[in-house]
Amino acid sequence: MKHKFVRFTLVVVEAFVGIWAVIGGVGLVTGAIPLIQFPLSLLQGTLFSDFTIPGLALGILIGGSSLFAAAAILTRREVGVLASALAGLFTMGFEVVEVVSVNSKWGDAFPIALVQQITIFVLGLTIFGLAEYLWRAEGHRFLTRYISHA
Repeated sequence: MKHKFVRFTLVVVEAFVGIWAVIGGVGLVTGAIPLIQFPLSLLQGTLFSDFTIPGLALGILIGGSSLFAAAAILTRREVGVLASALAGLFTMGFEVVEVVSVNSKWGDAFPIALVQQITIFVLGLTIFGLAEYLWRAEGHRFLTRYISHA
């Protein structure tokens, strides 16, 4: 299999982001994880009245897409590289929305939140970059074999 190290790295990063996101999503929705309990005042001025929708987005969109992409790469599915690119974009997009929505309200915790946000954004960028590298290096033509040139 070509590019074994890149694929291995991609699976490890996606699994880390996926597990982190599922735990974070469960924590936001249920409030059962002490380190992931935030005041509702963080959501003032946003579209959300509680953490249910952000938690579900974190757990399902980020966690789900990252874990699906990792599994697809690990099992050598054709969709894996595309799924990885999308998971990276979703992760970066989620962090951008989080920064725009709540960063002005963190107060003393702002430096900690910002470090976490930058770290996860960079991991999303890494996922996207590795997927893009594999796409080009392996000559992926996702779905083009199904399109007729009649």
